[in-house]
Amino acid sequence: MAGTELSTLALSLATAAVKAGASRLPQPIFGPAQERKLKELLGASIQAMLDELTRSGELAGDTDYVSDLRIRLTNFFSDEEVAGVLISLAIAASEVKPLPLAHLRELYERRGYDPDAFPVTFERAMNVCAVRLVRGVKEEASADGSPLNNLIEVSKLYSIEETLQEVLRRAESTGPTADELERESWARCKRRWTLLGVSPEEAEALAKNPTVGAPDTEARVRLGRPVAVIAAEVGAGKSLLLDRLMQRAIVRYRESEDAPLPVFVEATEVKGKLREVVVERTESLDSSAKRGAAIFVDGLEEAGRARARQLLDEAHYLSDMWPNTTVVVAGRLIQELEEERERGEAVALPKLTEEETAALIRRFSGEPRVVGVYGWPESVRQAVKLPLFATLVGLDMRNRYDRDARSGGELLSHLVDRALRRADEAVEVAELRRLAVAITDRGGGRIRRGDAGTWDEVRRLRGTGLVHQEGGALRFSLQILSEWFAAQALELGDVDAKDLASDFTRLERWRYPLIMAVGNFGYERVLEILEPVVHAAPGFASQLVDEALGGGHAEEGVSEDVDEVAAQFRRTMGAWVEGLGPLAPFCAPVKGDGTLGTLAISSQEGRGNYAWYAGQEELPEVVPFWRVADTELRFGVPQRNFAVGRQDAWAWRRTFKDLRGDLEEALKVGKLPAATPMLAREAGWRAAKDLLLRTQSKARSEKPVALQEIEGCLDELDIRHEDWISIVPPGSSRHRFYEVHCLVEEVRRLRASGQTEMTSPVPIDGRNRAC
Repeated sequence: MAGTELSTLALSLATAAVKAGASRLPQPIFGPAQERKLKELLGASIQAMLDELTRSGELAGDTDYVSDLRIRLTNFFSDEEVAGVLISLAIAASEVKPLPLAHLRELYERRGYDPDAFPVTFERAMNVCAVRLVRGVKEEASADGSPLNNLIEVSKLYSIEETLQEVLRRAESTGPTADELERESWARCKRRWTLLGVSPEEAEALAKNPTVGAPDTEARVRLGRPVAVIAAEVGAGKSLLLDRLMQRAIVRYRESEDAPLPVFVEATEVKGKLREVVVERTESLDSSAKRGAAIFVDGLEEAGRARARQLLDEAHYLSDMWPNTTVVVAGRLIQELEEERERGEAVALPKLTEEETAALIRRFSGEPRVVGVYGWPESVRQAVKLPLFATLVGLDMRNRYDRDARSGGELLSHLVDRALRRADEAVEVAELRRLAVAITDRGGGRIRRGDAGTWDEVRRLRGTGLVHQEGGALRFSLQILSEWFAAQALELGDVDAKDLASDFTRLERWRYPLIMAVGNFGYERVLEILEPVVHAAPGFASQLVDEALGGGHAEEGVSEDVDEVAAQFRRTMGAWVEGLGPLAPFCAPVKGDGTLGTLAISSQEGRGNYAWYAGQEELPEVVPFWRVADTELRFGVPQRNFAVGRQDAWAWRRTFKDLRGDLEEALKVGKLPAATPMLAREAGWRAAKDLLLRTQSKARSEKPVALQEIEGCLDELDIRHEDWISIVPPGSSRHRFYEVHCLVEEVRRLRASGQTEMTSPVPIDGRNRAC
């Protein structure tokens, strides 16, 4: 299928070229038959070129790469100048000389395309196409019966072919380890993707696709300097870009005897002089001092600030000492690299556009439409403008329907965990936590430099590459980093959850650090953090739990016995009950005295059944499940099942879901208490109208109702001393609860004040009528 697609593409490009270069065909010698044959030969030559550009078809199955080729090459071969060069070459209309490769390259770049984003040089690809075309025309011009027979000067074609072949011979590999260096670079790229969760097959295809992670036009201009510095945030694609540049250097080395020697170095691997490491790694290729080197140094910030300064100085020395030598250094925005940027010597990697972000997420999620990301927090929407985070979100969306799909809280932490994995030892964690706490409490994402600490502390913070200084203010390079370090502060007790819970404004600022904490910390630590919040703000706490805790079963080997589960259920349900206060009796398993009912539970191998009993029977706090399920106590008691969850705090979500379901039922039937005088009046008015409709078929109306009618209805139903009653209103199929005591008390209040009618507590006019 891939080969067929390339053949189709080759024929399409040949058609475009012949059409664009038709003016070069001599008329009337070239009729339809001759033109068809030329198109066929040009298609075969372009097919040979496509074989080079897809690495003998290895990249032909990558639909994104082939689609990109189709767009670029169609525009390129449709250019009259490009088509003219090929047509003139085919009909031997030009002098015997190499292709005008520099001009063709310029035409390609003029369209905004990158001529180095191929697995071979642009020049080699064009020469392969030209050789195949000239050879094919030569054979046809010499063959009896061919439409091109005797139409083209064969002797000139022989000379052109020989000249082109000599160019290709000079471009053959000159170093025995060039292929090994290329495979090593691919392996690094592949490893980066497999560590993120990409399948090995997909990771290998991405690693070998030279357009993925390639520099844009502006970056290519800046990278042409003797020393170039790539300074960017975590996840911006620095390391991938460095390997793409390394692969381009390998291609140049393989195909040109004057190209510099390619070498890739991790900054932490340089123990002595950078020059010594480069000489050692290129000695099997040639003399770097004579031929020059294309040097790529990755992870500068990981070497430490003092060593980073030395390496930058050595990079400048080498570019001056050796001919034809360039050095590209990459790292996070530590102060040394920021200084390079301030002098205009650093390459800033641009953020992804919305279209690029969506395309990357689509690629890894497998979903044709990307909509879910826009429901994520602002910190995630900001982070996905960087390739690493967009990739991670895409992979997470691919697994969103799995039983082990990550919750929002897990995803937030996962994004940062992956981004910081290589930098653990280079990060001043305690100082970063303190900065995150200060920024989170302050709001706005930044604080004054003076409030962040001493000059020395600020220097160390900037040395991590995770904190930027803008004028007199400090901020994290990404908001999600600030949230993550704030969550670590919660875990280590740097922030008191009780203090948070007592300040609603501060609590809202800590929303996402709390979500990370609840979604990722152990049960006991989450209990210390979440319980005070549940007591003080159960509505806010429910949002945390909903976002932080997802589904998924515990990993193999992880289990909790029935006593542990029972203790967690009772503790978490008790916290919700305390937080709900007067609402608890309407949706929670509490007894008449307000205490938590009995938990009937059983489990085996991480799964089990449970029920809450809050009836009249005196039972211990916890009993076996059968004690309720298989006796007369089961009536009116919902029986549920559970499975031990993947996250340590899973019990919070289980008890919350039970309460939410019961609360929804209470809302459906209207069984919620009137907590204020105004709500009590409304409850009384609603009860009066529905009871009169039920007993006297009196239509609902906004008009006042005589107290005598209401009292007659109460006497008829004999419900003056009830708190709640349940009836089925006319036109309904289900029972509805009514707070009768609110109606009785309202009638008494009106009688005591000398009133004879009950009126709607809601103002009525022509536009808004009480029902």
